[in-house]
Amino acid sequence: MKIGLAGISLEVADAGFKRYFEQLVRGIASQDSCNKYVLFLNSTIYDKLRVKQANFENVRVHVPFQNIIKPRISLIWEQIYFPCISALNKLDVLHSCVSAVPIFARMKTVLTVYDLMYLILPETQTRLYRFYWTIFLPLSLKIARKVIAISESTKMDIIKRYHIPEEKVHVVYPYVSPFFIPTNQCRKVLTKYQIPDKYILYVGTIERRKNLLTLIKAFALAKKQGSIKHKLVLVGRKEVRYSSFLEKFITDLKLGKDVIWCGYVPDEDLPALYSSADLFVYISLYEGFGLPVLEAMACGTPVLTSNVSSLPEIVGDMGIMVAPNDVEMIAYEMTRILKDRFLHEKLAKRGIEQATKFSAEKSIRQIINLYYEVAQQ
Repeated sequence: MKIGLAGISLEVADAGFKRYFEQLVRGIASQDSCNKYVLFLNSTIYDKLRVKQANFENVRVHVPFQNIIKPRISLIWEQIYFPCISALNKLDVLHSCVSAVPIFARMKTVLTVYDLMYLILPETQTRLYRFYWTIFLPLSLKIARKVIAISESTKMDIIKRYHIPEEKVHVVYPYVSPFFIPTNQCRKVLTKYQIPDKYILYVGTIERRKNLLTLIKAFALAKKQGSIKHKLVLVGRKEVRYSSFLEKFITDLKLGKDVIWCGYVPDEDLPALYSSADLFVYISLYEGFGLPVLEAMACGTPVLTSNVSSLPEIVGDMGIMVAPNDVEMIAYEMTRILKDRFLHEKLAKRGIEQATKFSAEKSIRQIINLYYEVAQQ
């Protein structure tokens, strides 16, 4: 087979999208040397994500005005680009990994859907995103030969909202990269970001749907009660308006010295940050999957997360889950995990065990099998 992997709309600052695409590409490269793959990458991510392997072809796609027009002219450019080059590449299957399938291209397609954020929490999305997905997702779901949902929660949302036949939608969980393991080599990384020994960690974009306002309220309550002496470390790309609002809120609560902002952190530093944390907290309002939760568990860090959307699928009974808007319960569970050493150790061990269920071999094999099914249709 000759399979195209579309990553034209990816940006350097993308978190979940880029991690998914990179895992997909690296996983395929390590497991499949028989089929041929064509990577379509824009200029900003080409050098980072291209694969130097005999069965991979890397295509650098120039996106007009990409560095001038914001946001994401590349989303629309894909719809123009693929119909023009499909005949030249003679693809058996095109996998649209991070955007809608090219509506006017005559090729067999596979579509990955992460979530239905623009429908479920529309206030957290830009107008362009809502417009784009309102137009292109329903069409893509009809056109695509197979749809990959990254969780059962997302699959059920797709079927319920768009009445897509259940047999067309396949759940393939993302996997945790093998370098996310417990490590004792942490001092250099903690010094780099000026992080003390005792801290609670959050990793993810700093945006409204991640529910960081509630996390900070719960953290402030636990500190006020004198229950914990830890700092709160926030790791992730900032959404400017929301992060400014949070910074003011933190100042008003007089927590400025207790909250450490790290901003974007490269992947190679994350295992150390996870492994050294006494607790990982991720009480998002809605997630298509929530990969940071799995990464934290793989590093042996106890997890406190939300009991909504896909997050119970990841955690199972190996972590503590709470209602995302219950400030008092979040504060209570934070304190309980940090104070109860037996519970802390139990969650750490169970988390590592749970993470092993999300393997690269299983995930990539499922996806390649879907490529075969589509190619043979």
